[in-house]
Amino acid sequence: MNIESQIMLVYVKILRKYLNCAGQEPYKDASCQDPVVHWALPLCATKKNEMSARTPLVLHVMWLLGV
Repeated sequence: MNIESQIMLVYVKILRKYLNCAGQEPYKDASCQDPVVHWALPLCATKKNEMSARTPLVLHVMWLLGV
């Protein structure tokens, strides 16, 4: 089993869930290889609460990745 790749998949899933919650969904432009992020502000109170609950987990993932 390749544990490292499985852990990275979990990290990616956590970070994507956080970005989706924040209303930031990267998309691929046909002329660009890198994803582009669009900001959708302001957030409603429910989204702010959900992001507040997820933030410690995201920060921990980023710390583990060395970002």
